[in-house]
Amino acid sequence: MQSTQNHHLIESKLLQRKREIDAFLTKLLSAKREKIVGELSRSPSVIKILDAMEYSLSSGGKRMRAFLVLEIADIMTHNIAHGNMKIRLHPEQEEDVVKGKEDNGNIILMLAAAIELVHCYSLIHDDLPAMDDDDYRRSGLSCHRQYDEATAILAGDALLTMAFEVLAEINPAEMAIKAIRILSKASGCRGMIAGQMIDIDQQLAMIKGTSSSAILGQSDLYNLNRLKTGSLYANSSMFGGLAAGLKGDCLQHLWSFGECLGILYQMADDVEDDGASVDVSILTHLRDRMKSDIVAIEAMLAHGISGCSHTSNTPGSGILSLPDIAKYFESGL
Repeated sequence: MQSTQNHHLIESKLLQRKREIDAFLTKLLSAKREKIVGELSRSPSVIKILDAMEYSLSSGGKRMRAFLVLEIADIMTHNIAHGNMKIRLHPEQEEDVVKGKEDNGNIILMLAAAIELVHCYSLIHDDLPAMDDDDYRRSGLSCHRQYDEATAILAGDALLTMAFEVLAEINPAEMAIKAIRILSKASGCRGMIAGQMIDIDQQLAMIKGTSSSAILGQSDLYNLNRLKTGSLYANSSMFGGLAAGLKGDCLQHLWSFGECLGILYQMADDVEDDGASVDVSILTHLRDRMKSDIVAIEAMLAHGISGCSHTSNTPGSGILSLPDIAKYFESGL
């Protein structure tokens, strides 16, 4: 019964968070558009690229990555504020929490928006003929079909660049720098780009018929999903902790937790789209990792390091917990 209630709560939260981030992205892009158009004297070419960016950004999606940023920030700040902790934070850690909660009301939304901008850019490029060659994205034409390939490439580039511009505008500057460093890792050659390259090479090998070795083994597939999908989920989870003022090993465990969620999400997507089978050993490994990360965060609390909040929820509060989120992602398999 409790599990069903939590599932419904998360579904409700997903819709709520989607509305929040969609509204913020609309407002953000509108403000950026007004400034850019004003600076460049309403250049038709620039208006075209802005239209393509807006078209792709408003094409739907669950906003799962933004959901993670917002919910994990909420979990941490709520539990800290309500004293659901085994110890008090050190004074400097209390100061960090206050900054994360009050210094700028838009910080959490800015972090979530940056993730969604990067995700949208990756989808535009994924759909291109040189990549997955898809004519449709969700319920509409893909960007390169609605416009053209060159416009799609540049729209993706512009969204990626805008993500870092948004992060650079965060105050305090120390948080902005940390956020830029985290997203650079997740979206670059140590994360999503590496996964995409592995995926493309594997697809090309299959097309060329380069023996049975072209088919990825379970460990290789795990690594592919960890990089291509898990990296941005890890980033989202860590951004939630960053927004709450957490640091150190606690953030690293949030990264690990989010990475597991991303792999689970990709596994569920593969089952739904391709009828792929679930590797029980990998599923067990992911469950164990997530449990270990949650236990580690609580252990840090008990020993007074890293400024982490307790991870459990308050009954009837409407606040989720890390185990709630883990179970929801597992339920897709």
